[in-house]
Amino acid sequence: MSDRASLTLISLQFFLSLACSLSFNLTQFDPRATEMVYEGDAAAANGAIEINCVDYRFRVGRATYVMPVRIWDSSTGFISDFTTHFSFMIEASNSTLPGGGLVFFLASVGFPIPHNSAGGFLGLFNTTMATSVSADRNSRSIVMVEFDTFPDKEWDPSTQHIGININSISSAAYAIWDASSLSGKWANVRIVYNSSTKSLSVFWKYDENSSFTGETSLTHSVDLARILPEWAVVGFSAATGDSPEHHTVSSWDFISTLDNKKSDEKHHGLSRVLTIVIVLSLFLLLIVVSLTWWFARKWKDQRWAEEDRHRRGGRDINAGLYIEKGTLPRRFTYQELRAATNRFSNDRRLGQGGSGHAADEKLEERYEEKEMECLLIVGLWCTNPNKRERPKAGEVIKVLKNEAPLPELPRNMHDQDFY
Repeated sequence: MSDRASLTLISLQFFLSLACSLSFNLTQFDPRATEMVYEGDAAAANGAIEINCVDYRFRVGRATYVMPVRIWDSSTGFISDFTTHFSFMIEASNSTLPGGGLVFFLASVGFPIPHNSAGGFLGLFNTTMATSVSADRNSRSIVMVEFDTFPDKEWDPSTQHIGININSISSAAYAIWDASSLSGKWANVRIVYNSSTKSLSVFWKYDENSSFTGETSLTHSVDLARILPEWAVVGFSAATGDSPEHHTVSSWDFISTLDNKKSDEKHHGLSRVLTIVIVLSLFLLLIVVSLTWWFARKWKDQRWAEEDRHRRGGRDINAGLYIEKGTLPRRFTYQELRAATNRFSNDRRLGQGGSGHAADEKLEERYEEKEMECLLIVGLWCTNPNKRERPKAGEVIKVLKNEAPLPELPRNMHDQDFY
């Protein structure tokens, strides 16, 4: 395989690996940075994300990462593992009447902020979609972890809680969380999804040490490939209700990796197949080019041979006539001619014309002058520029056999032009 083809395969595998993972670590948030998308009241301020940065009731804010995350691979069916860690603080202005809460979510790309989604709807649902969203995972589907500061009787448990929600404002699993007593304190959260066990786990703690032990605070089984589309948006949403509430995220890191052992084997298999196809294609191309060249060369050789046979065939017919009459000239080598003419000496010439000299062709003057004259005149006669005055074969034979007189040729015969 050529170097260019190898480089193409390596590049393909590199970009495939990039497409299967997403990783970032944001320790502060700059309003001029482009890695985050802010909607509603959300904005970057003082190095953090203020999801609800105004002191008003019934407000909504959302902050999402600019690039979507790949949840699963449609070509193999394998699902990504992911781990995310973030620090946040919820500060209620009224401890007895808190706002709505904060949510970390993964949703269909383009999942909108619904109308009338403040308060307990957390900026993700409203009255028409409170119990569930569309069953079509490509249009509106969502998996979220909510930090709910106000229990709504219609769908929430009777206490403040951290819940895992799947396409619904109601929690599929939850753990009790005393948000009121923790107001104004920084929380460290880690969320882990294991594609092998299809489990979503949530850890949280309130201290400066952000490391986590192996203890799980909340876990729920969920098959993300059945809930979410192949690509999903990831981020935070928050809302206020009857009372203002500040929701701040100070840092966020995220890493997803498609468990690609089998997927890699498939890609490697694809690479091997592609390599074989390229090699076979080049081999077949070489065969076609070689056969084309061989047939073209053979056709040309046959054509040349045919033309040569035609040329030699015409000479052979005429030569046969001369051989039959014993008048065909003999062939001499250059060395023989040079020796016989004494190195082409002038005293051995028979005569001379305007463009050359003629030597005694029979050597040593052993010839009959009349026969030589006959041959020369017949030769000139046959080369008459006027085709109509050239002799026919029968006329030539009669003259050579002395059965007909020599023709009278004009002196200026070869000085005339005939068309």
